[in-house]
Parts: sequence; C-alpha cells; structure tokens
Amino acid sequence: MRAREFIMKDAILFMQIKVVLINHIILIKKL
Repeated sequence: MRAREFIMKDAILFMQIKVVLINHIILIKKL
C-alpha cells in the first residue's frame, strides 16, 4: 500500500468537495 497516493487522492477529492460546497453557499446567499 502506498499511503502517499491515497493521501493525494483524498486531498484532490476534498478540494473538489470544498469547491462544490463553496459554490452552493454562494448560490444560497444570492437567493
């Protein structure tokens, strides 16, 4: 098992989820 690869994949997923959440928050505030 390569821990570094798993950490990288989790970090990329986390960043994508964070962007989606920020976009949702911005949309909710605009309404």
